[in-house]
Amino acid sequence: MIQPMPRSEHNSHNRVARLLITPVADSGLGYEHLGNWSKREHKRAIEVDLLRVVIQLTH
Repeated sequence: MIQPMPRSEHNSHNRVARLLITPVADSGLGYEHLGNWSKREHKRAIEVDLLRVVIQLTH
């Protein structure tokens, strides 16, 4: 039986995602995970309403 190739891109994605959502106190970046939006209607590369909130909070 042939062994499947390792999914290195998938593994890299998981490592980056973990880094992003790990709290700053634990050496992560502390971002909030908003879930899987792949099947969400009207999805866009930039969610303007969320971006406005973040800009207002940081300026």
